[in-house]
Amino acid sequence: MPPENESSEELLKLAQGLFRTRNYSEALKGFEEILNSDPDNIKAWRGAAASNFELKNHDAAIEQFKKVAQLDFQSGTAWLNLGAIYLKLKRYQEAIDAVRKGMMREKRSAIGFFYLGEAHSGLGQTKMAMSGYKEALSIDDKLFDAHLGLANLHLELKNHRMAEQHYSRALELQPGSKRAQAGLHQTRSDADNMRDSVSPFGRLVDEDNIGLKARISLNRSLSVEEQIEDRTAIHIITAEIQTAAGDCLRHLTQEIEQAVLKLNRALAEGDSTPRNVLAAFDHFHGSVKEWIKLRDEMRKKMLKLRAHEEFVNTPEFDGF
Repeated sequence: MPPENESSEELLKLAQGLFRTRNYSEALKGFEEILNSDPDNIKAWRGAAASNFELKNHDAAIEQFKKVAQLDFQSGTAWLNLGAIYLKLKRYQEAIDAVRKGMMREKRSAIGFFYLGEAHSGLGQTKMAMSGYKEALSIDDKLFDAHLGLANLHLELKNHRMAEQHYSRALELQPGSKRAQAGLHQTRSDADNMRDSVSPFGRLVDEDNIGLKARISLNRSLSVEEQIEDRTAIHIITAEIQTAAGDCLRHLTQEIEQAVLKLNRALAEGDSTPRNVLAAFDHFHGSVKEWIKLRDEMRKKMLKLRAHEEFVNTPEFDGF
C-alpha cells in the first residue's frame, strides 16, 4: 500500500484499480484503510462491500451496503445490490423487500425488475415472476438474463412458442450461451413429443371415457334427419366456443396482464404510495372477476356441446 501521507483520493484510486484487476483482498484492505480515517466515505464503503461480495463474505457485504444506503439515501443502487446478495443466498423475500426499497428511488430500473422476477420465481410465484421479467424487458430488451428467465418459465408452463421466442432472443444476445442452447433444444424436443402424443384425429385419447361413450352411443338411436340437425347445432356451438375462448385469451393476455404489471409497479414503489397499491389491486381483482365470467360462459357452451355429441355419436351416423 502507498505511504500514510497520501490522500484518501489517491488511496481510493489505487483500491479501485486493484478491484478492477480482481485483486479483491488487497482492494478490501485499501478501502478499509480509507474508512479508518474517513468513516463517511461512500465510495470506500461501496468498494468494501463489493470486495466482500466477491470474496463471498456475504454478511459483511450486506452490512456495508446497508451503510451505503444510509449515507446515500437518495440512491437506490445500494438496495438493489442488497437484493442481488439476498438472491445469491436464496433469501428471496428479503431480496424482494430490498429491491422494492431501491425501486422507490430507481423506478425505471430494468435490473431491479429483473431481480423481482428472479425472487418471485424462487418463491414459485410464476405470474409475478413473469411480470417482473416482462417489465425489465420493456425497459431494456437486451437484458439477456431476463429473456432466459422468462423463457424458462414459459417452458415450465408448456408454452413452447413463447419459450422458443425468448430462448432465440437470448441466443441473439449471447450466441455461445450453453443455458440458452440447452433450453431451446429442450423446448423443441418437448413440443415435438407433445405433438406425437396427439391422436391422428387431432385430439387426445380419453381412456376413462371410452367405455361410457360407447354405451351412450349404443343405447341411442336417431333418424338421419335428427342426426344432421344435431350435427349442425354442434358446428354452431363449436364456433361460439371458439369465439368465447378467444375472448378469454384476449382478456387474459391484455387486461389481466396489464393489471398484473400495474400492481407490480405499485408494489415496487413501496409504502410511499399506498393508495396506488390499493387502486392497482382493485383493478387486478376486477379484471380477474371479468375473466371468470367469460370462462363460465365458455363452460356453459362446452356442456351444451357435450350433450349434443352424446346424441350424434352413434354407429349409424357417418357425418355429412
